[in-house]
Amino acid sequence: MNISASGGSSCRISISSAKEQSNKEQVPRKPSGKVSHSYRTDPKNRGLQADLLILLDNDVPAAKRLLLQQRQRNPGKSDNWYLEKVIYDLERDRQ
Repeated sequence: MNISASGGSSCRISISSAKEQSNKEQVPRKPSGKVSHSYRTDPKNRGLQADLLILLDNDVPAAKRLLLQQRQRNPGKSDNWYLEKVIYDLERDRQ
């Protein structure tokens, strides 16, 4: 409900539906943190992705799972950081 007064004694009341108000309130959310828009096209990411897949014998679901786990444990880091962390952990665990 919007109430506006203009001058003396006149008062204007307008009632808008809940649907109209909810449409106005819906603002597209932007990703939070340091998410790269060029995640798949960045040459450094490509190299790190290739290194990760080599370590995992091209097991893409495992790579996605490991990256997701790191994103949940350490939110707000860069894409390169997650790739480097997963690669570091895999190499450390193999020694």
